[in-house]
This record gives sequence, structure tokens and C-alpha cells, in this order.
Amino acid sequence: ANGHFLHLSLTPNTTTRILRSPIFSSTRERCYLEVFLHQSSMLSGTIKIVIEPVLSGNSSWVPAEIAGDNMSKWKYHVFDIDR
Repeated sequence: ANGHFLHLSLTPNTTTRILRSPIFSSTRERCYLEVFLHQSSMLSGTIKIVIEPVLSGNSSWVPAEIAGDNMSKWKYHVFDIDR
């Protein structure tokens, strides 16, 4: 009710997929990304959270990487993406 839903269906032949959020202006001192993820047939996959600064000229970085799983259940994840 207070969020968004995205269904991304992949096949065994699927390669890298990139999902981009809108550009955010400066955030508070401690910024977090909260998501519920449901994975199935993802044992050999990974999910990476990548931060790409737009205006600062800094390099991108990966604050979190999740190993794929075949659990077929919703799991809550919180990622500290900082300012």
C-alpha cells in the first residue's frame, strides 16, 4: 500500500539487467534503501545495489551485493546507502 511493486521475469539465458531509479538530490546523513525481495531459480545470480553520483564527479560504488537463492519466499533487506 505504501510502496511499489516490480516483477522481473528472467530466463536461464538472461544476462545482466539494469534497473535505474530516478535521480535523487542530496539525502540526509543516513539514507537507507528498504526492499522485500522474492527470488526463485536465482542460485547462480546476484543482485547488486550500485550508487552512481551524477554531479559530484565521484566514482560509482557497490554498498551491497546479495547472492541469489531459490528460497521462493519474501525476504526483507535494508541497505545503508549513506549520503
